[in-house]
Amino acid sequence: MAQTEAILLAGAVAAIGILLAVAWAVARTTQYTITTHGVVLRYGVGLPAVLVVPYRAVAHLGLCVHRDHTGDLALTLRPGQHIGYARLWPHARGWRFARPEPMLRAVPQGAVVGALLSRALAAAAPAPAVAVPPNAAQPLQAVRAGAQHLTGRWFGAWSHTGER
Repeated sequence: MAQTEAILLAGAVAAIGILLAVAWAVARTTQYTITTHGVVLRYGVGLPAVLVVPYRAVAHLGLCVHRDHTGDLALTLRPGQHIGYARLWPHARGWRFARPEPMLRAVPQGAVVGALLSRALAAAAPAPAVAVPPNAAQPLQAVRAGAQHLTGRWFGAWSHTGER
């Protein structure tokens, strides 16, 4: 009985070791790009993959800044938008299996990149509908609301509409 348990334990340790090695290798080859239309994730070791998350699919942006000033940015997708957890791994926010969230991990200067991404989300947000009175002398200009501030709390989420 003890021999069977030892074999199972060794197999489990080997499987976890392989998963950690693959995650490390993928992290070393990952590139995140912020464009005018969305966030591009390029990752993979043997089979490279490209994932584009358009800004219109993002509802909220979360930020966690670490002591070394790197940051983790989580993108919460709008209802109806879905990316499989296996497709995102290891770039999926932990413990979000039913609604996986893409996550940019260990980004240098996390607060700066978070502010940049927040501005990009705000610029891509559709202008809110504004009722114009029929007797208005000048047309009203809709202002796109951006994130109010960045937080250092673990994934303090905000949306591109400024809601907390």
